[in-house]
Order: sequence, then C-alpha cells, then structure tokens
Amino acid sequence: MIHFGDAEFAKWLHDKGYTQGGKSFKLFTFSNLSVDRFKVAKDRFIILSDSASITFSFFMDEAATHFVSGLFLNSTMSIGDRKSKVDFQVTGVESLKTPDFSENKSGSFKAVSPVCISSPVMIDDKLGSEYLPPEHPEYERRFFENLTTRYNIAHADSTPIEYSDHFKLHILSKPKSRLVKIKADTPQETHIRGWLYNFECKAPAELLAFGYTAGFGEKGSLGFGCVGEITDEIQNTRIIDSK
Repeated sequence: MIHFGDAEFAKWLHDKGYTQGGKSFKLFTFSNLSVDRFKVAKDRFIILSDSASITFSFFMDEAATHFVSGLFLNSTMSIGDRKSKVDFQVTGVESLKTPDFSENKSGSFKAVSPVCISSPVMIDDKLGSEYLPPEHPEYERRFFENLTTRYNIAHADSTPIEYSDHFKLHILSKPKSRLVKIKADTPQETHIRGWLYNFECKAPAELLAFGYTAGFGEKGSLGFGCVGEITDEIQNTRIIDSK
C-alpha cells in the first residue's frame, strides 16, 4: 500500500530503514489479527466472524501518518501462507492518538503481538539467537538497550539517551509464549519466539512514546512488540494461552 503511494519511500523503508554501524532498524510494527469469533484446527486459524481488525504502528511524523492511513482505506489485502489465505476488503481506518507520557516516567502496556528479546549464541559453530523469556536475568537490560539504541538512531540529531539502572520493567501478567513461523513451508523457514504479557515500563517519557509507536523489543517489522496502552477497563484482561 505504501509502495502505491510513495514507491521511493517504500523502497527505503523495506531495503534500508534507519541504520547505524551496519545494523538496520525498520521502525514499524503490527498487531496480531483480532477477530471476535474463531477456532483453531491444528495449525490453522479459522475465522468465523465477518470482520477483523489489525493495528499498524509507525514511527513517523503526524503528516506522514495521515498519508499512510489514507492509503489503506478501501484497499484489499490477502493474509495467509501457501496453504490457505483470506482476502480482506478494508472498510475503515482509524488513526489512534499516541498517549501523553510527559506527566510521569512510567506507562502501562498490553502486548498485542509477542515481544521478542534475544541474546547471541553459537549453534553448530554458527552465530544464532537465543530467545529470552521475561524471567531471564538479562531480559530487562536487553529490553532497554534495544529500546535506547533504536531511539538514538531515529533521533540522530538529538542528545542520545543512555541505558540506566533506573529504567525498570515490571511484568503485570503471566507471560505466554508464542512461537511464530516466518516464511512457513519454504526453504527459508525460521522460527522466532516472543512472549505476550501486560507490563509497566519506567523510563523517560520520550522512550515510552517511541516504544509505543515503533514497538518494544526486536523484530518489529515482522509483527513483534506491538502494544496498546492499558486502561482501567483492560487492566485485568486475561491473555489467551498459545503454544
């Protein structure tokens, strides 16, 4: 959709994104598909509702946000894999306002797609990734180091924010593991693990706002780390167990 509106920007977003020291960060993410009625048949997700919703979140200025939102309205898209897919007609687009975190240095969030945090590890003499659960002793530090690194790259002209022991991550619900197949049933198939949970994050307001729009954790452009703000109404929402 972005390609049809601005092919040059789409190519930059896909091929390069924000880069530093050979690392590339694509500062967008999206939620899991949300439907009211569904059932699971083996590895298939059977949609029983006649409508569904999904959240896309981009780090960009307000003018560009309106531009991107307009591209999706009345468009069609297919979601699925080689075995099965569903064609969707976009009937409505709603622009969600970023919460104001300036009054305090904490925010409460609900992960609407799994949060992925990894650590490098050697596997069969090759450098791979170990996907860390939230209770891992390195999880909190890597969570904030990832967030500050991406923030500083996106704000290269501003004073960088350094990771501090004063940053705190409090898990508010029992984490639920989610293993996601990327490029399923192809020679390039890989598995990425993340966790769904509610959490409170204590950090500078600008970091909280950045994580809300660009996603928390790694693999945002693959649909990890998308969050919603926890309100009083959903503070105790139960997260559905998934394997």
